[in-house]
Amino acid sequence: MTAEVDPDLLSRRLIGQAPPDIKLPWITYEDADKHDMLGDYARVSLAALAVRHLVVYFYPNEGLGDPAADTLPNAFRDHDGAFSRLGVLSVGISTQTSLEQLEMAEANLLPPYQLSDRTLLLADDLELPTREIDGRDQYVSLVLTIINGRIARVFFPIGSPKGELGSIVDWVSQKLTSWHLTEQGAEHEATNGK
Repeated sequence: MTAEVDPDLLSRRLIGQAPPDIKLPWITYEDADKHDMLGDYARVSLAALAVRHLVVYFYPNEGLGDPAADTLPNAFRDHDGAFSRLGVLSVGISTQTSLEQLEMAEANLLPPYQLSDRTLLLADDLELPTREIDGRDQYVSLVLTIINGRIARVFFPIGSPKGELGSIVDWVSQKLTSWHLTEQGAEHEATNGK
């Protein structure tokens, strides 16, 4: 979908959906030395990861990148501790190979969880926006929050990633607080027979 995308329509279409069960190569720093250089990595789907609360960020290929650049992966690096304290796993997805992602993550001290979607399977399934860069379709910067196994919010477009990540952390914190209160209320009513 390399055309102009209406952010409101994109949000309305995605919110409430469960993430797809498409398995993609998954690499973490801990796993790096266990796999060969040909990319024989474990595969995992967003559906499997959604047993936890997730914040999924899609980004264009960054090469090795610059640790100081205002990119979505660097912004997530800078806010990874805040997401961890909330019990939220942040996962990056690009069309880079797993090895390219690992090299970039290590060079820029990024959060270790990356999925490689070389053929844009998630973009096709979820109808996510892409654009052509260097003659190849790639993801544009976009963030999905997945709460309780469903897409809860879409952040798109992303202007200045480092400037916007603080508001994404705040939104996730408020949403989780609201969700936990609702869950506690439901448990209380069930326990008391009301």
